[in-house]
Amino acid sequence: APVPPPAPVPPPAPAPVRAAAPSDKMTWHDQKRKMRQAQNDVFATPLELCQAHIDHVRAIIAKYNIDDRVWMEPFRFSGNYYDQFPSGKEKVWTELWDGKSFWPFTGHVDVIVTNPPFSCLGRAPNPAPKTVIRKCLELQPKVISLLLLNGAMTESKVRVFEAAGYKVAGSVKTKVPSWHGGDVEITTFVKTDADIGDP
Repeated sequence: APVPPPAPVPPPAPAPVRAAAPSDKMTWHDQKRKMRQAQNDVFATPLELCQAHIDHVRAIIAKYNIDDRVWMEPFRFSGNYYDQFPSGKEKVWTELWDGKSFWPFTGHVDVIVTNPPFSCLGRAPNPAPKTVIRKCLELQPKVISLLLLNGAMTESKVRVFEAAGYKVAGSVKTKVPSWHGGDVEITTFVKTDADIGDP
């Protein structure tokens, strides 16, 4: 009698898909992208731009004679801002990947300087509670300075700052050719209370 052909072997079941863990073969930047959940958010700000941003803020602090004992970088990432903060100041940082999220932070700060993840900006005039703008205003520092893509600091966002007692003290535009769009803007706000007078 003829031998029947062997029964077809079913294909192996696919391996379960899992999220990549930090121990997998991922670059440091890839790991940060996983933690922040938005790939377009993760760009290390060039050292030179960080220094120029810090110098801009220091000039405004001197102009308004602001007490700037505590500086904060809420999204430390590469450390390019934090590592160049002025010497002699108390420096504070948070970074989600390092287990220190900005959102629960409640300490005292005088100056916040950062290039925040774009996805954390929200939409003014009513951004969600967990946005950079709302959190910065909640901490009530004397100076808040943000580096954003050109056009992201809209008039409606400025009005959110103004409603919280801040005014625009300086705005500078520049280019970062390696970034999408290339044009960025530094906007610095100062708190308009009794201990900060006009220059």
